[in-house]
Amino acid sequence: MSRFGRFLWEFLVGDDPFATAGVVVAVALTALLQALGVAAWWLLPLAVPVILYVSLRRSSPSHEEDAQAGHAADNEQPQPGL
Repeated sequence: MSRFGRFLWEFLVGDDPFATAGVVVAVALTALLQALGVAAWWLLPLAVPVILYVSLRRSSPSHEEDAQAGHAADNEQPQPGL
């Protein structure tokens, strides 16, 4: 049972617990809106790309870091004999 639990945790949560939490919140909001009588079919198709975008932005280096790294490489002095 513990192996299955670890597999399930890794499969659902994986590397980004934020994405899992976002999907759980989106499903809960969809259920809540539906219980209140609102047609909420549209919420999940909108939430998933937003969650994916935020997850990818959080995991990739920012453009500012890339720009700073490029400027640091420009300022390096060549070493003699190389």
